[in-house]
Amino acid sequence: MGTITKQQKNVPELRFSAFNDEWQKTTIKNLAARVGDGIHTTPVYSEDGEFFFVNGNNLDNGRITITESTKKLSTQEASRHHRELDTNTLLLSINGTVGNVAKYNNEQITLGKSACFVRLRKNKQVNFIYYLIQSRTVQRFYYSEVTGSTIKNLSLKSVANTPVFLPSSDEQQKVADFLGSVDSWLDNLRQQKTTLETYKRGMMQKLFTQQVRFKDDNGNDFPEWTTNDLGSVCRIRTGKKDVNQGNPNGKYPFFTCAKQHTYSDEYSFDCEAILIAGNGEVGHSLKYSGKFEAYQRTYVLSDFKLGYEYIWTVINTLFKDYVTNQTQKGAMPYIKLGTLQSFPVPLPTVQEQQKIAHFLTAIDETITAKANEITKVEQWKKGLMQKMFV
Repeated sequence: MGTITKQQKNVPELRFSAFNDEWQKTTIKNLAARVGDGIHTTPVYSEDGEFFFVNGNNLDNGRITITESTKKLSTQEASRHHRELDTNTLLLSINGTVGNVAKYNNEQITLGKSACFVRLRKNKQVNFIYYLIQSRTVQRFYYSEVTGSTIKNLSLKSVANTPVFLPSSDEQQKVADFLGSVDSWLDNLRQQKTTLETYKRGMMQKLFTQQVRFKDDNGNDFPEWTTNDLGSVCRIRTGKKDVNQGNPNGKYPFFTCAKQHTYSDEYSFDCEAILIAGNGEVGHSLKYSGKFEAYQRTYVLSDFKLGYEYIWTVINTLFKDYVTNQTQKGAMPYIKLGTLQSFPVPLPTVQEQQKIAHFLTAIDETITAKANEITKVEQWKKGLMQKMFV
């Protein structure tokens, strides 16, 4: 690669030395056979369905991301909402989070309205267009076109009319191959981080079910563990606000079901806390320290008589299985305060707690180092892309 002179127009700041022609201006609609979006109705879901219902929030790091909460559709229901997609198709988030892009690779999906599809003409290079859409110029255009103050929306017309600059086919291939190698590097780093996280979860499960035990400094077994109720080792309260009492312009975080919903003008809590969803996604938890407000059906744990990190680790390891057996059924699943208070917390000796904490902390430090490495490469890639496109 080399730099170019400022006198040239419509060329990137950084490009491969074999190329010097100007890039040609066009629009997405001139590159696409079809620009469309997903369905604007709620489909009939099926727990045993074979098709995943995908929206813009499922598009991440160039892929369609499926989670436990992703809804599924039967083959028959999916056929009612069919969109013609092929491997020359890109998917784009156009509602809420705008501008995330992913490649379609024959996954069995049905698109929702917050996902747009761009099916390129057969002679267009999908890999180059994939990176082109992520470029600063295109992303800035999208944000200049969005409507809505609270929930951003990008129209299909704006997507189709997106102005873009294209080099020759050979240069497109060079750029796509180079950035593809950077993404492969990032994918490898992310996989390493995921492997570490999986290892940690597995070890936490073995440690807190006592399949794996530490020895004391003299090589002897530690004493047998005891248990105590969660309500005896910390304070458990509920939030005070209704779910709709948030204020987007408020000063303090407002948590509903242990997820930040919006903000609040006032706060009821100022502490180091663990928040647990009391209904809906029962058992979902997070850590927060500071001033905040919480929904009436969010449980707030504070004033820990055992270590804060120790209780957090126990909840993340054992609480999900406990919740599965204790959740009350109904239109909205929920867990009672008394049931939460009765959750049995395993209690090794302080010395064994310290050994467990040191072991898990060492893994956490390795995970953090890997996350920092990923961030550095992502920032390097971002800087490259700002210079590699017009």
